[in-house]
Amino acid sequence: MLKNIINILIIGLFCTSLFAQNGSAYSRYGLGDLITTNSAKKFGLGGLNAAYADNNQLNIANPATWFNIGTTRFEIGLNYSASLQKNNASSAYYADYKFSGFTFGFPIDTEYGIAAAFGMAPVTNVAYEIVNDVTSASADNYTEKYSGSGGLTKVFIGGSYKTPLDFIVGVAYEYYTGNIDYKSSIDFVEFSSFRDVAFTKNYDYHGMGINSGILSGDLAKLFGWKNVKDFRIGASFNYIAKLKTDTSITSATAVGQNTQTLNQVNTEIPYKLILGTSARIGNNYLVTLDYLFQPWTDYKVNSLKQNNLRDLQRFSVGFEYGDPTIRFATFWEQILLRCGLSYEQTQYEI
Repeated sequence: MLKNIINILIIGLFCTSLFAQNGSAYSRYGLGDLITTNSAKKFGLGGLNAAYADNNQLNIANPATWFNIGTTRFEIGLNYSASLQKNNASSAYYADYKFSGFTFGFPIDTEYGIAAAFGMAPVTNVAYEIVNDVTSASADNYTEKYSGSGGLTKVFIGGSYKTPLDFIVGVAYEYYTGNIDYKSSIDFVEFSSFRDVAFTKNYDYHGMGINSGILSGDLAKLFGWKNVKDFRIGASFNYIAKLKTDTSITSATAVGQNTQTLNQVNTEIPYKLILGTSARIGNNYLVTLDYLFQPWTDYKVNSLKQNNLRDLQRFSVGFEYGDPTIRFATFWEQILLRCGLSYEQTQYEI
């Protein structure tokens, strides 16, 4: 089993570097686009789900929700995203395949809600390419190119426990690692008297973090509601210690290539807070509601803030139709329909 997991992980890492990554030009700021969803089911329910404890899924947003898994589970995902961007002068189509991580979890004591899980998931993604053709009156024409690639990934291990007061706590210890390259170049026209030049600045990150969560018991029983089941309120708090960041810059000119190692600096990533609630109405309807907050105005590199970042806020709502508890169901009875909607104020401020 362990050998199979390692093989799948290697394949996933290979897929991450195999497919071309193109996306928002805004990902040049901060640590890039944030990845809050690592499974199709979370996508279908709005992308957060801090209070939804599904016994058929490992929800890494809140480790307290692991208490409900009934059997050993292994999950792996691949995400495809595409966007069409237009203005009055031009249009561009961007597409991206990305390995969205894996999770392995198993129950230890279902009576006390003790379960354990470990896995890997992408956290941020930098993927942009900007090309600008320049016509110069005083020199030869040239093309400016700016691009970025890479991102942060976390490896985590943790568990859950149901307290005697009927609320659940969970914690996951995380190790963050990643590499981001920012490239810029000037390419002159053929037969120019000027020489091309290119620069690459590299950031190599590593450090620790912790994700703690809490989940209420079934409040529908407390209130005596008959048509509402599994009504829960949950929250998770993600704290990342200062990431050690090794920096270097590489210059490539007509006389050769030179790499200069710069000083190690600290990267300070702000905390992330997710609040949520979920409830099942009757046997066939599930509703989730979540809110995420992360103050990116506190993001610092070498104690310096970035002017192009603001606080991130996201609201999401999810809806599911179908009864997942039916035994010996027909094919059509096993189909679950989901709809998710989210509204986000991104961390970018241009």
